[in-house]
Amino acid sequence: MSLLEKVQVFDLTRLYPGPLCTGLLSEMGAEVIKIEDPTTGDPIRHFPPFFPSSNNSYIFHCFNRNKKSISLDLKKDIQQLKLLLSQNDGDNFKVLIESFRPGKLEQIFGVKDIKELWNINPYLIIVRISSFGQNIEHLRNVPGHDMNCVGAAGVFHVTNNLDKDTSDNIKPLPIQIADVLTGYSAAFQTTALLYKLLNIKSNSNLTSDERHKEMIKINRIIDISMFDCSIASIQMPLTLNLNGFRKESENGNFLLSGSILGYKIYKTKEGLLSVACLEPHFWKEFILTLQNYNDEDLKKFIQTKYLFSNDETLFNIISKILKLKTADEWEQIFIKKQLPITKIRKLNQVDQTLLQKRNLITKEGIVKLGLDYTSLLNNLNQENDLGPLLGEHTKEYLSKL
Repeated sequence: MSLLEKVQVFDLTRLYPGPLCTGLLSEMGAEVIKIEDPTTGDPIRHFPPFFPSSNNSYIFHCFNRNKKSISLDLKKDIQQLKLLLSQNDGDNFKVLIESFRPGKLEQIFGVKDIKELWNINPYLIIVRISSFGQNIEHLRNVPGHDMNCVGAAGVFHVTNNLDKDTSDNIKPLPIQIADVLTGYSAAFQTTALLYKLLNIKSNSNLTSDERHKEMIKINRIIDISMFDCSIASIQMPLTLNLNGFRKESENGNFLLSGSILGYKIYKTKEGLLSVACLEPHFWKEFILTLQNYNDEDLKKFIQTKYLFSNDETLFNIISKILKLKTADEWEQIFIKKQLPITKIRKLNQVDQTLLQKRNLITKEGIVKLGLDYTSLLNNLNQENDLGPLLGEHTKEYLSKL
């Protein structure tokens, strides 16, 4: 039995964070049903390049595997969605997840307060993803994507010198920090709430009425903001900044932004090397290893103060030594020393054997979601490598109404 086998998720979200959340819930055994516009469906279906055997994007399949798809025009067919949410499936819980701007879901369902949906299903869990949160009035009508939210949170100031750089020098982050953290946070919080409700529902020491009263006491609405998750990604530098340590947290000076010698990317004879010797014993062994390739005595540099410095003399020494060998050669040397120093790889250089052994790739070449598919999950035999076609399961579900 999978962890969330008795959970049915109705997914109104699009693009990345919401579908990532429901993709994670699906991987943990939930039945996820995408509710899509009949004309275009989830816009991410149309992001090129496209998968050969379907009209859908490669990206779409990354976090829409193992899902069903129903085509509904929510302006006309909202009653059908209400019926789907109200169906009594015995022990099953239902989750409704959306990523509209605040207030839009109320408009779609024709209610003033979203809690009115509990009149349809008293145990319905409602997960709401937005850019800045449901309760921020002056930003409720502002649409936002990952770049907007990380920009508003100050993330770019941690990695760039905004006092000097112009927009020509600053590019969007190559990874969607807000989207990814929001997706995982939403899945984590939804699972935690489901666990809490399931514990009450299965408590044999309570009567049926007592279980009902206990469950409806719990807030079953989860409000997740991409801005909040962006803030969580810079928890350390923002804490420093708010406490007066501006120099140590801004303009690329945060210690984990490459501003110290012990946590830095270095050039080699061929390729780049990521040196992450934050612990004093690692730093000491790193310097002593470099000593083998240098005539000058480096032992004075094993002190921790040099680890956290950007000493120009030592930087030049380290750089000169590392250019004696390739990144591949250095990686093998430092692996034997058990140091956190590895070659920076291009995408086409990522270890394919490692990907396979960690079960991170489907048979169709789609990257999975980084879960442990051997212990937590038990649905490998039902695994579908690709996402559903638009409206593929409409008839299957609506015929039961």
